[in-house]
Amino acid sequence: MKSEQDLLQDQTPPEFSRLIAIDRVGRDPLVETIEANEAERAALAQRFDLISIEFLTARVTLRRLRANTVIHMTADYRAQCEQKSVVSLEAVTAVISDSCSCDFVITTEEELQRGGTSEINFDVLDEDTELLTGSEVDIGEVIAQYFFLSLPPYPRLPGEEIPG
Repeated sequence: MKSEQDLLQDQTPPEFSRLIAIDRVGRDPLVETIEANEAERAALAQRFDLISIEFLTARVTLRRLRANTVIHMTADYRAQCEQKSVVSLEAVTAVISDSCSCDFVITTEEELQRGGTSEINFDVLDEDTELLTGSEVDIGEVIAQYFFLSLPPYPRLPGEEIPG
């Protein structure tokens, strides 16, 4: 069985990585505008089994909450891509314009090993919540994941129907 460290080393680096040092994030909003370049869009298209991604942009806002132990992220993102129709396999254009929000609970590896996160009540948090053990948050990867969740699950051309 592989150790956690081996699993982390086996992971492919994110295709659309935009690292923000958590030290830059304070109570005042930190606003970043990010855009995937051609190589990043091609790699994301391959990862998400898309024909292509014409553009992917986001305006991301980060700020600290709850005695500086949580980084709250909100974002508005836009994208245009081509997917394969589930009926004909022809190209279908999808235009995405959406928003997302999530919270990153700042902790350390030592706290995790001691069970220090047991005091965090994830049920009371309104947003998607992730533990953050490093010194950076990857806002590009977060946007890539939310973009994928926004894609039409059964793309098809106008007039095409899924056989019943």
